[in-house]
Amino acid sequence: MNEKYRLFDSDGALHSETAKFFRALEIRGLSAQTVRAYAFDLLIAYRWLASDKLELSKLTQTELIEFIAYQQKKNANPKSINRRLTVIRLFYRFCFNRSIPRSENTSLPAPYYKGQGLDPYLGLYKRRQKASRELSVKVPRRILEPLSPPEVKAILAEFTRYRDLAIALLLLFCGLRANEVVTLKLKETDLTETQIRVHGKGNRERILPLPGEVVDVIRRYLRVERPARSHSDRLFLVLQGRKRGGPMTTDGLRSLFRGRRKNTGVSKAH
Repeated sequence: MNEKYRLFDSDGALHSETAKFFRALEIRGLSAQTVRAYAFDLLIAYRWLASDKLELSKLTQTELIEFIAYQQKKNANPKSINRRLTVIRLFYRFCFNRSIPRSENTSLPAPYYKGQGLDPYLGLYKRRQKASRELSVKVPRRILEPLSPPEVKAILAEFTRYRDLAIALLLLFCGLRANEVVTLKLKETDLTETQIRVHGKGNRERILPLPGEVVDVIRRYLRVERPARSHSDRLFLVLQGRKRGGPMTTDGLRSLFRGRRKNTGVSKAH
């Protein structure tokens, strides 16, 4: 079996049982970014098991409560905790072909009442009430405060390269995610037809129109800045340093905006 993904702990020991799990995720069509995220979540789970001297095969809901406490001590985000709980349950079911057993002294979230459903005499069916939900932590609702037009204008004015301005405009006008921007391919950017083919979550594709302003900036970037000798098929490349000509990363993209926000004094969370 070709073990494309392998998980090691801090001592260099190989968690061999994870290789088949990662391969199964890849065969199902999950993206490399998703498999990588699952790997980091499982690594955190294995570190917790080692610190508490627990075995994966003997996990119960009680131990998962302790995992939540372990994560909260490390100031983990509630969404991250819930995602890691899901990954642990998936991996446990993959390894042992059963769900993690329920146990005493465990507070599971109760299903909320949705009503009796629709009238079956009208040819419709009743809602089936789920007995219980999976163990999770409450995620506080977060209200995102958008940037004001003057703040957007101030940040855009900070960009001195066509590449960076093109990235900002794709995020602003086309609603692309950071990873969708850095994985854009040159051949899937059709400036003549003013459209791009975007690969989103779950490898789902969509075609988006490009506003004229974005097309113009991308053309200037391709003509003036993009390294001509690069063998990368990505649209946006690193422009300087030893990695010049290589594909940009999401970390590199975020650093562009981190510096501009600092320069303009736009420090509120968005």
